[in-house]
Amino acid sequence: MNCKKLSVSIVMLIGGIRLSAWGGVVATDFIDDSNSNTNQWSLSGTVVDGSGRKFSNDGESITSPIYDGAVVSISVSAKNVGFRTEGTRSVLKIEAKALESELWTDVHQLVFANGSATNETVSLERSDNYRQFRLVFVKGVGTMRVSSFNVTWRADGEVAAPFSLKCSDVTSDSFYATWTVDEPVECFLFDCWSESMTQWTGELKWCENFTTCVNAAKSPKKFTEEMFGEYGLSGWSGDFIYLPAGCNGTIQLNKASDSVGWLITPELPSMENVELVVRACAFAMQPDHVMPVFIVRGGSTNELVAFELTGSFADYHCPVSEILAGDRLAFRSFSVGSKRRVHIDSVSLVNGFEPGHPVTNIVCDGVMVEYSDSPGFHVEGVDAGCKYGLSVRSVSGGVESVPSEVCTVETASSEMEEESGDWTGAVASEITHSSFRMNWPSVHGAAGYRVSIWTNVLEGASVGNVIWQESFSKAMASLSTTAISGSEKFNNDYADSSGWTIVSNVYPSVDVGTVRIGNTTKSGELVSPSMEAISDGTLRVRVRRQDSSDGAVFSVWKRSGDELSEIGEAQEIGDTFTECIWPLPEMGAGECLVFRSASGKTKRRTILDEIAIIEGYSAGIPAPDYAVSAVQVSETSYAVESLPPAVWMFAVEAVDGSGMVVAASTNTVDLVNPPPQPVLDAVVISGIPRKGGERIWREDFSSFTNVFPTSKNTAGWLNGTTLPHWQAYCGDNPVADVIRNHGAGTQKGLCVYWATNKVAETYSLGTMTTGTAEEYVYGLSFRNDTAFSVCKIAVMFDGMQFGFKNKETQELACEYLVTNELVSVAADGDWRACDGLVYRTAKDNTSGLESGADLPVSTAIAAELSNVSVPRDSYFMLRWRRSAIANAAAMAIDNLSVTFTVQSRPLTIVVR
Repeated sequence: MNCKKLSVSIVMLIGGIRLSAWGGVVATDFIDDSNSNTNQWSLSGTVVDGSGRKFSNDGESITSPIYDGAVVSISVSAKNVGFRTEGTRSVLKIEAKALESELWTDVHQLVFANGSATNETVSLERSDNYRQFRLVFVKGVGTMRVSSFNVTWRADGEVAAPFSLKCSDVTSDSFYATWTVDEPVECFLFDCWSESMTQWTGELKWCENFTTCVNAAKSPKKFTEEMFGEYGLSGWSGDFIYLPAGCNGTIQLNKASDSVGWLITPELPSMENVELVVRACAFAMQPDHVMPVFIVRGGSTNELVAFELTGSFADYHCPVSEILAGDRLAFRSFSVGSKRRVHIDSVSLVNGFEPGHPVTNIVCDGVMVEYSDSPGFHVEGVDAGCKYGLSVRSVSGGVESVPSEVCTVETASSEMEEESGDWTGAVASEITHSSFRMNWPSVHGAAGYRVSIWTNVLEGASVGNVIWQESFSKAMASLSTTAISGSEKFNNDYADSSGWTIVSNVYPSVDVGTVRIGNTTKSGELVSPSMEAISDGTLRVRVRRQDSSDGAVFSVWKRSGDELSEIGEAQEIGDTFTECIWPLPEMGAGECLVFRSASGKTKRRTILDEIAIIEGYSAGIPAPDYAVSAVQVSETSYAVESLPPAVWMFAVEAVDGSGMVVAASTNTVDLVNPPPQPVLDAVVISGIPRKGGERIWREDFSSFTNVFPTSKNTAGWLNGTTLPHWQAYCGDNPVADVIRNHGAGTQKGLCVYWATNKVAETYSLGTMTTGTAEEYVYGLSFRNDTAFSVCKIAVMFDGMQFGFKNKETQELACEYLVTNELVSVAADGDWRACDGLVYRTAKDNTSGLESGADLPVSTAIAAELSNVSVPRDSYFMLRWRRSAIANAAAMAIDNLSVTFTVQSRPLTIVVR
């Protein structure tokens, strides 16, 4: 169904009654004096300074015109600037006056922090009948700039129209519409419609609709010459041709950065006076999104037409007077822009062609909805993957309001019907110092996702005015372990200001312009000169410990007579200078600051570099600095590169067809110290090499050569990373390390075995369980991302034994699971055992392999799981499980292969 938004004329038709006198919204821009709305205001003592109407003096005001109806809402955008402290700040009063009244009523006041802008909205009662407003400046500290003032008013007798119409809970056949209204009404009338195109008609002479072209993978699949025949496209050819990601019956010309793509039909039979009909769309709109079509005749190529495509599928047609036997049609992708992708759904040649016509489909025409504080309407029985228009009217006293603004919503496609369950949100993977990937589960009912990535910076920081400072600029560097001999010497040879008092253990420092408090065994204490009265200040201290063996917790105290009180919370310091900041409590004249050496370790050596008291200091507030802001994506993954090392926040919002957020998630990732990340993933069956009608996946564990490139025999193990797709667990806990050996020893864990005589060139993966009560399990998963079910699964591997005589029979069990979600191989579930896939070692007390001395014993294991079927979008999981026993043999697997047979349906040609 080709669905489009209804035109304005139809909205008017559905909207119903119109009244002659409606209210409205008047937006006034005070930045531009030539604005006609601005000229309607009465201005007193104000000037335009390029940023808005400026208030500088107490009592300055702006007065609005008198409106024709009661005002129900006002909003103002303003900014207060020019002060540094939290003293008496300027205020902007909003006053209102009712009709035929001389009394101004204070309805709101704007008070906000220095330099911050605000956009405040005030709702008013219609019964107050306010018809005029003014803004009055109350001078405190600073000036005020007003940039805009919006007034919403309602004419006498007018019914309040609904607004903020939006949709949620969007599925393939339903959605829920909600809206807001300013005041109580009797009821609402709800309208919903769509517009479709009738199918074109005519005598079909030749057609290809690509119904066999299916690709369920997340990325486009590039065509080869052989694939045209594989998909039943006999005689077709081209260059840079793809199956689009997730497509069903379309062909794609080009990817994002390919050269120009071509799609060429087979040789055509002779025809006269036919219409060429191409159903196509532009994947991404670009300045040049014209698709030329050519007739290829003999050795010449002549342009027939150039279709200007849009971003939605539509039928494009043109007359063709003559096609000779053997002619071919050629379609070319866009030639300009960074994205040149074209999707073609069908190509037809028709006699007696009649194009389709738009048809309006009314779903709801004035359905009555009862009034409530949170009105809404549940629309059901609509078509999947279709766009609908919505509008709602208020009714009161037999009079209808104007319709609300039209809201559009696009229902989910039928493929989204599977419930996603509880949404776990976005996580980071593939983390480096400059890049990472976001991944999240799909959300039921989501039409797309919005991605944002940012790091916080400080805004509004101010250095302020230094009113007292000590830099110890006279201090020379010294490694002396002898304390400074008294306060007088300290004031003469070290301090810039006089009046310092050494209480205990103050030393020369290793740096010029610094002093040390404390030594390797004792704390030190240094007292500042007596201070003048300070009512509002900030203390800033540059400080470090001498090295990592010293204390790291530093605090400052205030002394008032004989009383000591700590200033704020203690702060951590490191081996490099740190600026510690404390809001300073009010200090009376004669009070002092006390600096003690840091605590937290036995050694107390603390280096002071600079001390300052600041007036008007502001540390600023965190503000986001976006690297990616609300980028729209359709996939459930997003990668970003070239980021500076920092702690980054990232968020994903799932949105429905109307753009409403239905689910949201925020997380962080540290690119300064990127942690290693385990990966829970699966082998996609569509990517497994094909052999005839089968797909065969193999693993010989040779990639462990990269895990152990040197003689080191222990390496870290991360699920899905160390060996792609593979997981390993000890009990419920992921394995952390993998051990390489030749079968020698009894060290328990996940092991990589190989032969000492180097005849066996490849590795084998297994476990050693001797001495542990925990069960070891390892394995991997496969995802059926094809369009059909997978059946006739065959599993083959070599069971390998390295070292140890067998004092009892031992087993390595192989189990499988079919599931609709990806889980760990250690998870509980309906795991099935197959006796043909159990690897057993024989009991032999007198012979067997010496530990690490001989070649391993290899046993071929194979079985066909003929009764197992893996549905589309489901998972097939394999695991090898080994319980602990005494005197365990070194058992492993090698040369694993898994064969899948993909079902297919008979080839059919559907003529549209």
